[in-house]
Amino acid sequence: MQGWQRGSRSRLRVGYLVDVLPTALPMTLSALRARRPALKLELRSGSSTELLDDLRAGRLDAALVSLPAPTDGFRITDAGAEATVAAVSALPVAVRSRAPVGLRDIAERPILTFPRARNPAFYDSIVAAFHAVGEAPTIDELDLASVERLLLEVAVGSGTAIVGASVPERITTPGVTFIALDDSGPRLPSAVVTRDETPSPILLEFL
Repeated sequence: MQGWQRGSRSRLRVGYLVDVLPTALPMTLSALRARRPALKLELRSGSSTELLDDLRAGRLDAALVSLPAPTDGFRITDAGAEATVAAVSALPVAVRSRAPVGLRDIAERPILTFPRARNPAFYDSIVAAFHAVGEAPTIDELDLASVERLLLEVAVGSGTAIVGASVPERITTPGVTFIALDDSGPRLPSAVVTRDETPSPILLEFL
């Protein structure tokens, strides 16, 4: 089929979560575009529910979501599990010097997150991880547009955020320090979700 020959005009629509964006995704998409210069790549962010609804309705070809998620009827491609780090504006030097730190070390300050509805799996993993070490910190849900805005709240002293370990690789915020978490920190399993049908050649190459 000439339309799918390498370098021909084609389209790939990929959805992603603003708070979970493993480094492998942009690297994979960049490599794919390098192989297919005429590729029309459409990226769209949203909540887990929005992404899966768009996928089901045919408005997306693939979506990267955190697990668990309501993925019945979809095809799932494992995207691995990402470790997490704490984004802090102030932490005692004695604590910071012995990184990785435990969740008990950061439980006294409010934990800043996006609203649970945006990514229930991530939110629930944070709450469950704190409960597992006997802590129940104040969870402050902030309806913000981006991770950058969440980190700005950290920088001005509103609290501490737990983010994917890939965040420090792509975002730097003055006044924010990223501290590795020990094994008590949540891990973020994710998957690329597609419709349960024969994938197009471009989608198959992406997967």
